[in-house]
Amino acid sequence: MDEKTVVGWNDSLHARVALEWAVARERSRKGRLRIVRVVDDSAGDYDASSLQDALTEAKNDVKAEVARIAQAAPEVEVKGEVVHGEPARELGRFSNPKTLLTVGTRERGGPSARFAWSIGARLGGVARGPIAIIPTEVDDTRTGVVVGVDETATSKAAAGVAAAEATRLGGELTVVHVWTDPPVWQDAYVPDDEFIGWLERQHGEVLDAAIAEIAKANPGLPIRRVLARNALPAWELREESRGAAMLVLGNRGRRGLTRLLLGSVSHTIVLNIEVPTIIVGRSGS
Repeated sequence: MDEKTVVGWNDSLHARVALEWAVARERSRKGRLRIVRVVDDSAGDYDASSLQDALTEAKNDVKAEVARIAQAAPEVEVKGEVVHGEPARELGRFSNPKTLLTVGTRERGGPSARFAWSIGARLGGVARGPIAIIPTEVDDTRTGVVVGVDETATSKAAAGVAAAEATRLGGELTVVHVWTDPPVWQDAYVPDDEFIGWLERQHGEVLDAAIAEIAKANPGLPIRRVLARNALPAWELREESRGAAMLVLGNRGRRGLTRLLLGSVSHTIVLNIEVPTIIVGRSGS
């Protein structure tokens, strides 16, 4: 999927957890890691002298962290960088289709609207490549990867990312497709059993086509099929991923001002994140 992992880091608990997850990922691939520390001067709290002091301190911290990781994980090529500005904007500059941009997320607390505008949610809406959002607790005993699919190009891109991650982790890939009965329009139209059966077969074919494409590109990968009827997609994916090591989602994106937001399914998952979650947008395909 990507050539390296870039992780947004500071000395907070959620950033440290995200960094350790990123190190483990690149260690398994013998890959490349870049640590990015953003000195946030967007609120105008720094004058020229204090900003320079903050940048110097940040550079020393990143240098020490790079040295620590280089010693602990010599198979990983690690570099560090310090930038200043608004964190989501500056981290977003590192986003591209061949890079997994990784951030941590705080424990949910306070007004949900404030949490909804966390850096992970904001990056997921505007990123030009895949975004990994890591919860503050990561259970290393979990296995397998879960991905939701439909007929969109974004879904196919997410499935490709999920298959690559499942292969890397050596676990099973669970492919989920959710469908819903058509609404009943009072007495004018009530879907009968024959029509519901036909509709279920159509959705089953969508799921089977996605699985066939994944299997063709990833011979030998164990795949589990889940076709869920009348379920909320976000909650079905959340339920399926409770014992998984990772969840992968496609984000269709939006236009205009709302492009800053995630789609409804991705947004709900981020608000209730329990496992490391990769969000793949249209630009990430």
